[in-house]
Amino acid sequence: AVDHSESTCNNMITYLVSIYHQADNLGLAVPEDQSFDGLKVAVKHKTRYLMAGEEQLLLEQLDPHRRCRGSAGASPLLRQQLQDQYDLVVILIDTGLRATELTDGLWTSVDIRNFEYLNFYREKVGNEGHLVCTDRVKEILRRRWERFGNSPYIFPSADDPTVPRGYAPKGINR
Repeated sequence: AVDHSESTCNNMITYLVSIYHQADNLGLAVPEDQSFDGLKVAVKHKTRYLMAGEEQLLLEQLDPHRRCRGSAGASPLLRQQLQDQYDLVVILIDTGLRATELTDGLWTSVDIRNFEYLNFYREKVGNEGHLVCTDRVKEILRRRWERFGNSPYIFPSADDPTVPRGYAPKGINR
């Protein structure tokens, strides 16, 4: 089945416009001074989910154990950074938290007894969210608690566990 919703059409337009700009950046022949104003359809809501198959592709690319160029001799620090990226994305997907909410997240927001729920104050929407953990979020949180439970942060900085990791999207974007 083909989805012809406004959001899907806008996603396709955004994709095509990005291809145009990429071609232009590469010096390929593209029409000059092209305007894309007015192409997008007005929507009443934003798409807040990954399209079919995108989650699997994203997690395959972020898998810290996948074999790729240069991975054989990866340092323990690099391995931990890759694991952090993967853990962060899985929790974001399964909970709907914003990245900065999670990277600044404290263990006091986690049910560390059973890892059944998270309780985050969501500043942007101005409410407290009681989020039930999926099985994979429970596994990640248990593993992170064993390793980082001495830090106040779920995602502590590699340099100083008394401060949060911060949101660093470069590795995820790549």
